[in-house]
Amino acid sequence: MTQFHGHFISRPAIRSALIVCVLVVCTLAGCGNSLQIEGTQQLLASDAIDKSVAKIDFSPLTHQKVYFDAQYIKTVKGIGFVNADYIISAIRQQLVAHGCMMVEDKKDARFVVEARVGALGGNQHDIIYGVPENNALSTAATVLPNAPPIPTIPELSLARRSHMSASAKVAVYAYEKESGESVWQSGTSVADSNARNTWLFGAGPFQKGSIYEGTTLAGEKLRLPWVKKRDPRQQEIANFHKPKTYRNLMLEQMEVDTAIVKKDDTTAKETPTESEIQPASHETPAKGAEKTGSEPGKASVGP
Repeated sequence: MTQFHGHFISRPAIRSALIVCVLVVCTLAGCGNSLQIEGTQQLLASDAIDKSVAKIDFSPLTHQKVYFDAQYIKTVKGIGFVNADYIISAIRQQLVAHGCMMVEDKKDARFVVEARVGALGGNQHDIIYGVPENNALSTAATVLPNAPPIPTIPELSLARRSHMSASAKVAVYAYEKESGESVWQSGTSVADSNARNTWLFGAGPFQKGSIYEGTTLAGEKLRLPWVKKRDPRQQEIANFHKPKTYRNLMLEQMEVDTAIVKKDDTTAKETPTESEIQPASHETPAKGAEKTGSEPGKASVGP
């Protein structure tokens, strides 16, 4: 018996109250888990490629005829969906965004651009703040004869975090086709992307990272009033995450049509019509002819 505020409470009652409290806390805390991570891995890999390519400045080759040689970017089996085709397309987009004139035949180009990929991969780290799941007791029980089976001890944690990341390394250089002389190089462009999943008292995952816009809970975006919005301005020329129109083709066509109409009107005004043409004769001079002071029909004779 235990005395509490003048009242005696039995120990079984205390144990029952503690068990009820633990069950209530576990119920309110909830439980969450992520089973499929293939999509996240693909997003991380493509985001790392986008960032590394977007850092490359092709402005020295603006308005130049360029041939992109992708022979050294090979498709590697087993690294996932993001592979050579995606990298090649990203580099070509960055070239076009800087105003380079792409040609499909090498003989029509003045400069040749070559690229290589030094790294494309990911890592994952898991941290548990508590007791991780283990089966040490059940394994030890199998050694003893006639020992009853002991279940695996479940995970008992206050919090848990899973951190996934991907890295990409790209390098590009250009040389003149005729002479083979090097004219430009980008240096190595390295970029990382990350995704973090956090569980608190079993509730989660709370997702945050470079591939997410803000913080999400099991895929649903959380509206947090104290989180500042990102600056919409981007430093990269080609921001792959946002749409961008480099040329307004409809407006350009309208300007071309307007220029043609103005040119036709000017040509029509400058060209005389048949009604305005008057034949000249020995009796009547042509309209606009200079007056020489002599009478019509009589030639003037010099001294």
